Amino acid sequence: MKQENKQQGKNKSWIFGLSGIVGLILILAVLASIQEKQTSNINTSGVPVGTEAPEFNLQSTEGNISLADYKGGNVVLYFYEGNG
Repeated sequence: MKQENKQQGKNKSWIFGLSGIVGLILILAVLASIQEKQTSNINTSGVPVGTEAPEFNLQSTEGNISLADYKGGNVVLYFYEGNG
């Protein structure tokens, strides 16, 4: 009888531990899904990534600049209002 009770106790412990692991995996999957949705909705520019910039020409202190002059390269546009 004691041997049988010990075996049942071990089985219950094993099942309890396994259900805890499965529960933890489910919780982590839900949290990962929530975080993915939150980070994929972040867009600070208002323009989807990969959108091509329209062609434009600007006057600078060094002459006219065209976006086409930099085709195929990386470009950072920085607009400064100036002092007046």
